[in-house]
Amino acid sequence: MYFSSLTRFKSHSRAPIESLPIDVLREIFTLCLPRIPLDDAFQPNLHEAPMLLCHICSFWRMVALATPTLWNRLAYCFTVHETAPQFGSWAFLEDQVEFVQRWQANHESIAPFLTFSSDIVYRAYEQETFQERVPAEDVVDFLLDYFMTAQYLDLDQFFWNRVLKQIEEDEDYDYCFPNLHTVIERLSRGEFTLPFLVPTSYNSPSHVRRLHVTETTLSLDEDVEIPLDWTSLTYISFEGVAMTSDFILSFLNAVPNLQCGYFNIREWTEPDDYEPVKCTLSYLHTLCMSLSDNTYIEDFSLSSLFHHLYLPALHTLHLSSSSDS
Repeated sequence: MYFSSLTRFKSHSRAPIESLPIDVLREIFTLCLPRIPLDDAFQPNLHEAPMLLCHICSFWRMVALATPTLWNRLAYCFTVHETAPQFGSWAFLEDQVEFVQRWQANHESIAPFLTFSSDIVYRAYEQETFQERVPAEDVVDFLLDYFMTAQYLDLDQFFWNRVLKQIEEDEDYDYCFPNLHTVIERLSRGEFTLPFLVPTSYNSPSHVRRLHVTETTLSLDEDVEIPLDWTSLTYISFEGVAMTSDFILSFLNAVPNLQCGYFNIREWTEPDDYEPVKCTLSYLHTLCMSLSDNTYIEDFSLSSLFHHLYLPALHTLHLSSSSDS
């Protein structure tokens, strides 16, 4: 009799949290998010929101899934298998692709913050796996559609190669990133040219405000006739890059609204028959340029760059160069 009464009481009573309005519950759940959700915290993380909230009870799961802002930040590492080395073919694990698809569906129309990296498994070192795989070519369109909704996009070399290749090859489609304000490119000593640093199409101007590039070689591409519109950039950071003198001046001329610039340079060369171009940056107030002790410099002194720059708003300047000391 006692247990029967207790069962009836529990079935007709509600937990205190269930009496709160759904909007209040959503706000509480949003406040559970870490302040820096993409800082070395790859999802799925069952010990933090939003995944933790879905494992407490069915009611909390319902509220979590009904709160799109919980799902607009994703940092995820794909395991990528090499399937045909001679053709450069790759495949993703099916369960990982399905997870990202489910995650995307939860945040609906809110522009997400995305960090995607790859854990490459080469054929020679591949272990036996019974998980289903999906060819990378079949996933690129879905991922690119996802990337185009982002406001913050942090990709490694593997994903940037495919994004830029797809944009370059599919000229009939207008790839547009209308929400994108921050781009981080972890390029792993690859080589890229000026027009293809920011993902966009030639028909759609870029709205990117912040650009961070690591470990790559930057140069000009004289064959490209239509440069991208980079007038929206206000912050740039190049970490461990190799570049040429003509690149840096051409790049600075392409970002007239730049306010902060940080350059850490590992190699600096000056091309043959190079004629410097004058550059004016009316809004640049902070500029930091450093050459590491082992930086390779060919016929170039860091201080000579400033003979070609006019910086009327500059109030913070930091220069570090072993060659100038």
